[in-house]
Amino acid sequence: MSVQAQTPRSIEVTNGDQLEDERWVIDSITNANAAPPTTTRIPLVPRMVRAAHDYEKYFVPKVVSIGPHHFGNPNVELVEQLKPVFTMKLLSDNKESLRSLYKKLGDPEMVKQLRSFYEENLTTMLSNKEFTKMMMQDSCFILYYIQYIFCGKPEDLPELKSHQVVFVHQDLFLMENQIPFKVLNEVMKLLKMDSFNKFKPFIYENILASGKLKRTWLESILRIQKYRTCREEPDLEFVGPDLGVESVNFMSMFKDGRDKRG
Repeated sequence: MSVQAQTPRSIEVTNGDQLEDERWVIDSITNANAAPPTTTRIPLVPRMVRAAHDYEKYFVPKVVSIGPHHFGNPNVELVEQLKPVFTMKLLSDNKESLRSLYKKLGDPEMVKQLRSFYEENLTTMLSNKEFTKMMMQDSCFILYYIQYIFCGKPEDLPELKSHQVVFVHQDLFLMENQIPFKVLNEVMKLLKMDSFNKFKPFIYENILASGKLKRTWLESILRIQKYRTCREEPDLEFVGPDLGVESVNFMSMFKDGRDKRG
């Protein structure tokens, strides 16, 4: 239809359509609901990174799974079987301590809170009792490793070979291999453990010294043995969980004292 041939009726219809389109665009933008805020504080590796060919190499644990992200991975089954052993060793084979820990971490409100740290679909496959058992064993494994292996004598523990100790060391710092710090804190309070200072050389060796050249596993185990006295590093200041640290992101638990010197 040419402009000359348009009737007042056709112009009115066209203007009406334009107004309707305008109203739809304006309403769809102004009335849009914002995405609900996420409570996930222990995230997955971003999708674009997961698609990279080296995701398995840099983000998947080699010997120990911590938390639900890699739970059930058959490649970590050997150390998974050691978690009950290390749990009872940490608790000095005290079943009452184990029962007290379960009552604390297995409280329905606590379980709900701990689940909220992860993406929902990661924990739905676990019942409350299974999730609580995982939190108990993983937290005790981490604390036992730091207190008695990293700060002790790894060669005196036949359960773990030296190369496994090195891979455990690395696995505990993986982005997807974390549990809420709140869980560790509950175990330490139960056992009246002063483990915070023992975290310091552990952090220093892995995070604050990460700019050093990559070491072989043999060099790494020698470094672990060097730090086994868990002496305090003078340049590290513990920040502590009272500042809102909720996950086992050891880097955020400390600040480098060198920053204060300018």
